[in-house]
Amino acid sequence: MAGNLFIKSIERTIRSIFTPWFWFVLAKVVILPLIGIIFIAVFFGGTFYDTIYNFLASFTQKDFWLVVFKFASFLIIGIGFLLLYLSAVIVIVSMSLDLIISPVRKKYYPQIDLRGFRKGFRTTASIILRTVFYYSIYILLSPLLLIPVINMIFPIIFTAYLLDKTLLYEVSSIVLTKEEYHELLKLKKDRIILGLLGGISELIPLAFIFTPFLQAILYTHFVFLFAENKR
Repeated sequence: MAGNLFIKSIERTIRSIFTPWFWFVLAKVVILPLIGIIFIAVFFGGTFYDTIYNFLASFTQKDFWLVVFKFASFLIIGIGFLLLYLSAVIVIVSMSLDLIISPVRKKYYPQIDLRGFRKGFRTTASIILRTVFYYSIYILLSPLLLIPVINMIFPIIFTAYLLDKTLLYEVSSIVLTKEEYHELLKLKKDRIILGLLGGISELIPLAFIFTPFLQAILYTHFVFLFAENKR
């Protein structure tokens, strides 16, 4: 059963791309936040850079240190923008799971009842707190990104862990009972594959813009297929 769940989840996620609701929800939960965050990053990032640059220039005439500062600041702003965007999208996608779950359920799983064990404000607060917590850990461990090879492996493993602890949990909390969720956690092989797939997909240039949304659909199918087999 486990292998079938994984393969069917991918197959139905690909088929979902060719439905009208996919593009509507994509624009609402991914494109609009991206535009907003680009505006924030350009405005505040540029202001921050100019202020620090002028401050340093007034104290030193050594071009070398200004070049170092330029490189470091662009790197920090770039990483900061990526983390800000991914955090925002994960939170928005998680909070908009109803927009994803409802059409997926209507088209593929109308016979499955939603027996979620968490609802309302507590779920929203949980999404935000979990995302902030895990990205705080990411920032603390970010020096590992300076080590060759590890800087490729670490983001994949971190993303896989994050998806398992956020998206899988949030979708399950809407669809499954607590007992069913604990049964789902026993499918370790499928959970690891799904997580690693999500981590690898975010290394593809520009793909990270859409991957949180696709991951939400993938995990939604995975949880529904589990419920379908379980019940």
